[in-house]
Amino acid sequence: MSFLNYKSLLTEKECCELLKEDASHRVHHNEKDIVLLIANNYDVFFNFTHMTNEWKIGNLKTDSQEELIRRIVDEDIPALNRARQVTLKELAEKYGNVQSNKAFQLGDYKDFLLNRYLEDENS
Repeated sequence: MSFLNYKSLLTEKECCELLKEDASHRVHHNEKDIVLLIANNYDVFFNFTHMTNEWKIGNLKTDSQEELIRRIVDEDIPALNRARQVTLKELAEKYGNVQSNKAFQLGDYKDFLLNRYLEDENS
């Protein structure tokens, strides 16, 4: 059995090392094609990551079309707004485990750290 992108996997320890001086932010952006996910309760999400309240764009039944479109175009949702306020260095310092040998692709690890931060902020 082979794993997709196996050679690009890093340990969490290696990811932390790469991010320890990274002053950038993990902010996803729309690409050429915008892909949305619609939940069974009509909540709308980007396909960036989790379908949680932080990532929610709005609701097809309760929010106006104009407001939903504005949030999509402006990428104005709680998760992205918070992501603009914290660096990857800060996330790695607070949530990274330099003793861990768990395997990640670096992009997935950045998302993992950001989601830990978002969960922490909402608890």
